[in-house]
Amino acid sequence: MHSSSTAEAPEQKSTGSFNPVLLSFGGNLDGTMERFERALRRLSVSGFKVLNVSEPLVNPAVGCEPGAGDFTNISVLGEWNGTPLELLDLTQSIEIEEGRPADHPHWVSRTIDIDIILMGFQRLDLPRLKVPHPLASSRDFVLTPSRQVLPPDLMAFLEA
Repeated sequence: MHSSSTAEAPEQKSTGSFNPVLLSFGGNLDGTMERFERALRRLSVSGFKVLNVSEPLVNPAVGCEPGAGDFTNISVLGEWNGTPLELLDLTQSIEIEEGRPADHPHWVSRTIDIDIILMGFQRLDLPRLKVPHPLASSRDFVLTPSRQVLPPDLMAFLEA
């Protein structure tokens, strides 16, 4: 049975109930695919088990500064046995290592962006993390690559 309740304080304990996890990567500055590969390696050595990676999707920048280059996006399906906030901390540290400032404006070109889209069928509403990602179901650059890696039941949950 799938739970759709909001988690109260998942940052306080580690649980395996958040498997599988869907991440969305994006970037539009030189070396995007190399950054994605380094990020995947860093995730793997940090306890995130990568199960499947979509083909890259190249699409025009939307809502960015004038003249922004095309974005490349991938979806990554994996397993994570830590807490949601531990995964968020990990993805944000990878972004910083790859040249994205910790304090960055939204809707601008970036070296890399890693969003947590799904953690199983869980719904989380924490100050730092909302899952499913609140904009994912309206973003083709998330949905198109996600269809390549998600099982049908999770894809239906994402699109709902």
